[in-house]
Amino acid sequence: LNQKKKKKFTRLNYRQEKAYMKEFLQKFEDPGEPKDPSFDHLKYLTQMARIANGEAPNLEIHLEDLEDYFNEDRHRGFIENVKRNTRRYLGLAAEAADEIMREKKIERTKTLTEEEKFDMSLNNQRMETFKSKIAKASSEGTGGATKNSLGNENKFIYELTRKFNVKIIPGKNAKRKEIPLRQLKSRNIGQLVSVKAKVVKASDVKPQVKVISYVCEACGYEIFQTVKSKTFLPCTECPGHCAKHGIKGKLTTNYAVSKFVPYQELKIQETIDQTPVGSIPRTFKVKLTGDLVRNCMAGDVVKLDGIFMTEGGGQGLPTRESLIHETVIEALKIDVEKKKFNEYTIDPQLISEMKELAGVEGNIDRLAQSICPEVWGMEDVKKALLLLIVGGSELNLDDGMKIRGDINVALVGDPGVAKSQLLRHIAHLTPRSVYTTGKGASGAGLTASVTKDPVTGEISLESGALVLADKGICCIDEFDKMDERDRASIHEVMEQQTISIAKAGVSTILNARTSILAAANPVYNSRYDKSKTPHENINLPESLLSRFDLIFILLDKPSKENDNKLAEHITFVHKNKRHPPTQDQRLFDAHFLKNYIAYARQFNPVVPSHLHEFITSEYVKKRKFESNYKSDKTKYAYTTPRTLLGIIRLAQGLAKLRFSSEVGQGDILEAMNLMDSAQKSLKPDEADDAQVVNLGRGRRSEKFTKIYNIMKTMLDDKNKITYTDLQNEVVSRGLTLPDLKKALDKYTS
Repeated sequence: LNQKKKKKFTRLNYRQEKAYMKEFLQKFEDPGEPKDPSFDHLKYLTQMARIANGEAPNLEIHLEDLEDYFNEDRHRGFIENVKRNTRRYLGLAAEAADEIMREKKIERTKTLTEEEKFDMSLNNQRMETFKSKIAKASSEGTGGATKNSLGNENKFIYELTRKFNVKIIPGKNAKRKEIPLRQLKSRNIGQLVSVKAKVVKASDVKPQVKVISYVCEACGYEIFQTVKSKTFLPCTECPGHCAKHGIKGKLTTNYAVSKFVPYQELKIQETIDQTPVGSIPRTFKVKLTGDLVRNCMAGDVVKLDGIFMTEGGGQGLPTRESLIHETVIEALKIDVEKKKFNEYTIDPQLISEMKELAGVEGNIDRLAQSICPEVWGMEDVKKALLLLIVGGSELNLDDGMKIRGDINVALVGDPGVAKSQLLRHIAHLTPRSVYTTGKGASGAGLTASVTKDPVTGEISLESGALVLADKGICCIDEFDKMDERDRASIHEVMEQQTISIAKAGVSTILNARTSILAAANPVYNSRYDKSKTPHENINLPESLLSRFDLIFILLDKPSKENDNKLAEHITFVHKNKRHPPTQDQRLFDAHFLKNYIAYARQFNPVVPSHLHEFITSEYVKKRKFESNYKSDKTKYAYTTPRTLLGIIRLAQGLAKLRFSSEVGQGDILEAMNLMDSAQKSLKPDEADDAQVVNLGRGRRSEKFTKIYNIMKTMLDDKNKITYTDLQNEVVSRGLTLPDLKKALDKYTS
């Protein structure tokens, strides 16, 4: 081998590496850190002083600090070694920190509680006893057996009494390079990695043993064993005095003085933007210990820093070691990125600007137009989506009854009107939102599935899309293409906001406090047929339709003026990769929108008593107006008690956007206008009045629908009808042959 190859395969001197780490911990200064009276700006000695006083549970070593300190040529490989073999260097850093705290006598300066005094005296007594036994065993010639059990005579006792964890993580100023889950390969094993993913499952928190204490029943000898994997071989024979005299002393596990840490497992999955089209999202297991547990829940999008490792033992295999090894991430740091709106950190620099805008007339229209500005038009739809994100006020009554405050919206219309784009934009804009499609969401995928935990063997629930979107928005595309049994699971969610589960002996109720944003195509060749009722076009049961506060029918109507504007808008977006500038007002960016909505959701507006009579009278008017058409089969409006609740929710959302704690009459009128706009889209276009015939007594019905019903009635009696019979029947009902020809041409096309 030449000199270069010899250098490449040189064995690392870990004593020297530990000395480098010890030097760094003692000498690194950070002027930006608060000055400590004992250690000045020495960052890590100050951290150790805080650890000794019980003020910090972790010694966090930041990678950028290591890079700043070890910038000489002789230490150039040290940083790479730390990144490539992080677990080993965590142990070296912990040992170095123990030595520094002993040498510099970094002890607690604050007054100890009685419990801490007892704990400290017990640890000191046990350490002295342990050292005396080590010395005695060494002098009597049994030290070899003791050292075989212990490795280093002091190492395990310090692991047992150590009150802190060491972490090597990127700091707040580090430039983290996130690795997609799909690109974690064998070359990354053992390395420190940063990933971004969605949590789909979080296990219960269990105690995990780190150091086990054994006591010999015969001679009282005490030994310790560290556990570094999920399986271990316990000690069974005493290595102390019993071994010297040839006696097989039985060891008893002393759990009272063993060391346990909180342990939790997460199942993370690739985010939507990381998953290639047509591929199944990759999932990984993440191990959390110590203060990292209970920091996130299913549905959160997190940024993880941890060590990428392998773990032996396949699921369900009886052998201790398996040919199949599982890859896991041992987390060192976890940051929840996609929080709920009530946990969103509002930018303080924007608060004054937002308060000024809240009282400006037309501000709500500007906010609505800022939602998906690349999509042209749809002012009322975007305003409805803005109110969907903000929501109304949830009402909890004294008897336990709850009235939801979340708003549900359905978009039904022709292909190519940007329904899916709106859904994806809302899922991107709001935290804890889930985007799914009707074909890709089964009943278990929407609600929850029962799985067996591979660690504990317990039956556990894995959350579906609706549970993952708790306190968020569930965007369901292709709503019309869902199976009937899958769609039935949404009924309870949309009104009661819970999911009742009774599977595999598990009977429970899960929270699904989510708003539903659904997009669907009409049933007839995905084109809306204006000669049919909305119920026949949408093909959804009225029990489900009534649960939507707003239903918009989006039609692709040919119009020279509108088509010209739409084409110009689309070509501008493709050319400049941004939306066209507006003439009279500036649109808000996503950052401002998130802050504005998060601030608005802090308000909980109520309807004042003087508006109760106004709302009641308007509701009664709508019901009376529709009662005139009660016998008409072409009923287009759906005004029910749920409609009244929907108006109140929309008015509360408008009040929130004004940063008001009280609903005004203008909010009620605007909510009713929005409701009328949605219901107007359900009615036949007035431009088609030429196709409408007056049947007397104020009732109107479309000619084409009547001819269609005649054909349907005749087909119910016979399997086949002739054109002549149809002509005779149509003429006898007061219709003309040209009407029949137009109707047949329309339905044929």
